[in-house]
Amino acid sequence: MGYVAWLGNIDEEESVMTTLLRKAGKKSCFLPIGAILYVKTNVPQSLMVGETVNNIFGRTMNPYNRLLSCGGSSGGEGALIALHGSPIGIGTDIGGSIRIPAAFNGLWGIRPSHGRMPYAGARNSMEGQETVHSVCGPIAHTAEDLAYFMKAILEQEPWNYDPKVIEMPWREAKYNEGRAGKKIFGVTTVNGNIKTSREIFDLEVSRDLSS
Repeated sequence: MGYVAWLGNIDEEESVMTTLLRKAGKKSCFLPIGAILYVKTNVPQSLMVGETVNNIFGRTMNPYNRLLSCGGSSGGEGALIALHGSPIGIGTDIGGSIRIPAAFNGLWGIRPSHGRMPYAGARNSMEGQETVHSVCGPIAHTAEDLAYFMKAILEQEPWNYDPKVIEMPWREAKYNEGRAGKKIFGVTTVNGNIKTSREIFDLEVSRDLSS
């Protein structure tokens, strides 16, 4: 969480998500082996920030341009994946903490609906805050990688490990239906409350024109 006060505070038990990643493939043979977890990446102090800086590790920059931000709050993960330091990573998201690093680093990310992915046992800055839920989700180089991750977790029936997970299995037919269906994208410049910065608007317009 980027808290100096939490240095040396190590959990005695791992999160449900970590357990399922280690087990992935060992039961369903969907993956050849369980996931190999080897590094944690930088986050802003307390999360909930659109860049990545704290008083322990300092600031993580954008791997493509060190004058720019890697985003946040899962910015360290976004930078690592962009540098091909790992094929896929996991972030957490309330208001953009997976989606912002994915956008800033040229990646794909998904913020699953609350109750779709297990969160039990994971650290959180706002324990007991049940109004707007934080969720776990993948960051990767392709949309297919995101589906690969989601299927690997859901095939293990995570609702048997975390009671807050909705009992909804992976539905291959729905996934293929979505892949073949018409895609609709929307861009807004002003939502009535917050005006989009000129830089972001110019980037979205240029992407639209290039496609």
